[in-house]
Amino acid sequence: MCYCLGNGFEPRVNLMRNELSCILLITGLVLASVQFLMQTASAQNQGYEALFADGTRVHGRTLIGWYKKDGQARLDQAVLNQSAKPLRWLRNLKLEVSSPDRQLRAYIELQNGDRLPGLVSAFEKADANGTPQTPGAKSAIGWLVVKPSVDLFAASGQRHQQLKLDPRSVRRVVWQAGPWPFSAKTLIFRDGRQVRFIGLRWLKDSVKLLLADEVKKVPFTEIAQLHLADLDFWDVYFSELSRLSPKGNDRLIRFETAGGLLMTGSQSRFDAGTHLPPEQREKRNKDLRRYDERIRSYQKRRESALARFKEAEGRTQKTLEKYKKTYEQDKANSAKRLAKREKDIAKLPKDKRKNELKKARDKEKKWLDQMKRTRQKTIDNFARNAKRTQDRNQKQIPQIDRQIADLKKQRDKLPSISGDSAHWQHMLHPLWSLEPIWVRFSSIRTRWEFAPHEVPLTRLNPVRTAQRSLWAGWHWQRDRNVRGEAMRSDQQASGWGIGVHADNTLWFELPPFVRSFQARIGLDDSVGTGGCVRVRIFANVPEGKPLYESPFLVGSQQVIDTGLIDLPGPVDGRRLLILVTDQAHQGRPQGADPLDIRDEFNWIEPVLGLDPKHLQTEIQKRLTHPDSSGAKPK
Repeated sequence: MCYCLGNGFEPRVNLMRNELSCILLITGLVLASVQFLMQTASAQNQGYEALFADGTRVHGRTLIGWYKKDGQARLDQAVLNQSAKPLRWLRNLKLEVSSPDRQLRAYIELQNGDRLPGLVSAFEKADANGTPQTPGAKSAIGWLVVKPSVDLFAASGQRHQQLKLDPRSVRRVVWQAGPWPFSAKTLIFRDGRQVRFIGLRWLKDSVKLLLADEVKKVPFTEIAQLHLADLDFWDVYFSELSRLSPKGNDRLIRFETAGGLLMTGSQSRFDAGTHLPPEQREKRNKDLRRYDERIRSYQKRRESALARFKEAEGRTQKTLEKYKKTYEQDKANSAKRLAKREKDIAKLPKDKRKNELKKARDKEKKWLDQMKRTRQKTIDNFARNAKRTQDRNQKQIPQIDRQIADLKKQRDKLPSISGDSAHWQHMLHPLWSLEPIWVRFSSIRTRWEFAPHEVPLTRLNPVRTAQRSLWAGWHWQRDRNVRGEAMRSDQQASGWGIGVHADNTLWFELPPFVRSFQARIGLDDSVGTGGCVRVRIFANVPEGKPLYESPFLVGSQQVIDTGLIDLPGPVDGRRLLILVTDQAHQGRPQGADPLDIRDEFNWIEPVLGLDPKHLQTEIQKRLTHPDSSGAKPK
């Protein structure tokens, strides 16, 4: 009995001990990660973070000046929109990362990777001459009418109730979100049935499918998702450049909003302005009118006071001149009287003339002196009274000026539209939209800028993926970490990237004109000080000597730049870039995690470098022959 108990029970005890140890280890690792995240969380949701093309990183709380296109945008003291030091990306750290698959019930995915949240409600055909019923591209077959599910605005500030999309730009239309991966030329019914089609024609409220053995009409109300042809990315990209940057020197701009909108434009198709909600705009305008009316009233009072001052000044001058003329008239009258008296005196006896003449002259002189004193006294009194009046009028003008200045200060204290980023709106005009699209600046989570010869790897879909890990369920994520959350390494935000869990391999097919690859690499902040991986970058086949091999990466604090990697030519007609993330169990440093549960890794800001000469050739080809060089299915 004891023998049987020893041989039967002891292995089970050891197994239970191993399972318990594994559970305790996992719990400890998770708690360590949580503690690390709590220590760094406060820095992740404050203000803005920006990265420039030269690698300079700026973090700030205050953003000013971007209320117009040519305004000088500043993040604290750093200028964001200067040509000598172009911006790479700007991130609003207050906005949570969006998850379209979970948050959006309906959306449209475009061939260039853009995304419009909203519901396709109708198709508007072009007229018989091929001209769209609404002005737009000459060759458009019509427009998909979309009711946006996020706030999008026209230049007038009014919310877009509908947008019109070029159906040739559409890759997938989602009326009902679901777990279905993309499958070209497939219609998925709301009950889960799927049908492959050869061709498709848009109708007003339905689609007509050309199937292998029949033609089938399906109303929009019965469709969950419609997956269209998967066009070659590079054909799409060069066609896009021929209109967004025909000379190859206009930087591309991309917005991602918190509501899931993703749209691409260029510097020439970008604009900025201001906006207030109607009720706030009306209140502000009412307050502005009230202050402006009071200011105009005081300005009129000032003008009146100034006019009175000048009028009184002129009147005083005329009165003084009149008094002066009166005295001159007194002198003339005195002289006349004296002359007449002298004639009378001349008739008197000679011995009396001298004495009488002296009396007459003394009398006139005395009278004239008296008149002079009287006139001067009158003038002095008048001047004194006039000066008091003038002083009183003159004092009113500075008082009115102070009142006007105070009112202007109070008016300037009203909520500023240009100074408050909450009132800004930014615009892009993507090629797939008939109209420009304005969004609130406060809703833009990330703004990217790229030169045409710089292509983020995340704009491409891998042609193949392989996932091998102890814990199942991991899937690579675009512009998110592998958990679908904000991508951060070494406590710094990533503008774009690919989140994976080791072991993972991604294959990307590249054309000959892609000359280089560069990225930064590091474990995600969610793993804290844990995790251990090694990455390798191969060309064409994942074996032999890699183009790049990293050292062991332990913990999220270690971030490495791969440097610029030149890419070799194709093998057997295919040119592949292969990114391998290895669990690195063999040879890993002492103290590293023994399991792969924290091997959450980020390919940070991976970018492809294109040959500029070939780029310009492709753009010119599409400008010269726009119809023959369009995007083609893979």
